[in-house]
Amino acid sequence: MNNFKRLQEEDEARYDESQERRVKSGVMGTLSFLRFVGQLVDIYVPRVVDLFIASSGGNVGTNPHKHHHHPDPASSGPDGDRRAFAPGPDTEDGPVE
Repeated sequence: MNNFKRLQEEDEARYDESQERRVKSGVMGTLSFLRFVGQLVDIYVPRVVDLFIASSGGNVGTNPHKHHHHPDPASSGPDGDRRAFAPGPDTEDGPVE
């Protein structure tokens, strides 16, 4: 038998279920930490940007939930919020030549 094949079989024999659980637990812990960091960034970065804008004399606005407003794409069509679209030509003006 090839020495590398034998070494692989020995490594497989030593690798038991407890090591697999430990690796899975480590990966899940890392993913949980990254999710937590992403949530912190999502919450605080827009507020820090607003703070810098306000401290430099800019106008931030008064809507506290402006960064978390995600319009529903299904309602942005012709029957939805029309303010999202540029105004079209008035029909009273007649045909465009």
